[in-house]
Amino acid sequence: MKNVDIIALTMVDSGSKRITESHFLPGLVIGLLKEALQQSRSIEQNEVIASVFSQFQESRS
Repeated sequence: MKNVDIIALTMVDSGSKRITESHFLPGLVIGLLKEALQQSRSIEQNEVIASVFSQFQESRS
């Protein structure tokens, strides 16, 4: 797993459209999840999770 990409879509009319922020968790930027996957290759999973939660909370402030 060298290249990681996350594609998030929402249903619109008769099709779909790409989104950059979660509709389920407003404030959660999809790019943050991509960064977390990349970080998980080099640091402990609990550190990655803590970092994601911290950044998510900051984005909601």
